[in-house]
Amino acid sequence: MKKAKMKGLFIVIDGIDGSGKTTIAKDLAKILNYSGKKVFYTKEPYSTEIKKRARKLAKYYDKNKEKIFRLFAQDRLRHQKVIAEKLKKGFIVISDRYYYSTYAYQNKYAKKYGTGRLLKPDFAFILDLPVSEAFKRIMKRKKAITGFETMAILLSARKNFLNLAKLARKIKENIIIIDARKEPSRIVEIILEKISSSLKS
Repeated sequence: MKKAKMKGLFIVIDGIDGSGKTTIAKDLAKILNYSGKKVFYTKEPYSTEIKKRARKLAKYYDKNKEKIFRLFAQDRLRHQKVIAEKLKKGFIVISDRYYYSTYAYQNKYAKKYGTGRLLKPDFAFILDLPVSEAFKRIMKRKKAITGFETMAILLSARKNFLNLAKLARKIKENIIIIDARKEPSRIVEIILEKISSSLKS
């Protein structure tokens, strides 16, 4: 993985399903946009078609894990080009999910294939939430859960996210854990505090 030596700022919001990633990423983008910054909000999977195909495969998740990983890996390579172009133009890029989700949910295949030379975020915020609470949130917003959202998979993913954070210094990544039980407005405040010096530079 390589550090993006570009004019913009690359921020990732990640965490298990139900942790509030999308809400926080969009709220952060709105606030920065209102403050006059050039902001590009994006998410993974980047391609709508890839997302649809992955969700179909996820109905039989254990059988299709590797196929799903390959789809996401192909999608991310395309996404990289979009992110790189925006960073070159000086945008603050905010991505809802990134390769951290691959490690968390498909750790075996991430290790097997590697992630290639991917852009490394300036900041990666992992929203951490007890799985029981995340599952309640998922059930409230959906009539049915996918193969990504079972209790067992969420428990494994949360453990992997936290392990990544412990390895942050070793792998030279700026990974910051935030308690997702906090109010969304407070979470955004914490993120803004963490990135404030980078916004000024």
